[in-house]
Amino acid sequence: MMSPRKFIFDLAVELGSVEAESLPVGGADTLRLREDLGLDSVAIVDLIVGIEHKFKIWFDPLDEGMDEVFTTVEALCAYVERKLA
Repeated sequence: MMSPRKFIFDLAVELGSVEAESLPVGGADTLRLREDLGLDSVAIVDLIVGIEHKFKIWFDPLDEGMDEVFTTVEALCAYVERKLA
């Protein structure tokens, strides 16, 4: 089974507006979802749906700190990993 980090990164890149080849090698976790990967609000919703479907977890928009969850690949992965634990 694909790791949550790999799945989230791959899906974010697929939904984003930048070419994968233009991304820096290494340091993928620090990439910002909106600024670096080019995800807009529709792409963020698609990312949420994809993660929920793949891992059978649900994002609660009322959870404290949700703004921070959707800043970087690392923050999103950490949130998903906590939900899976």
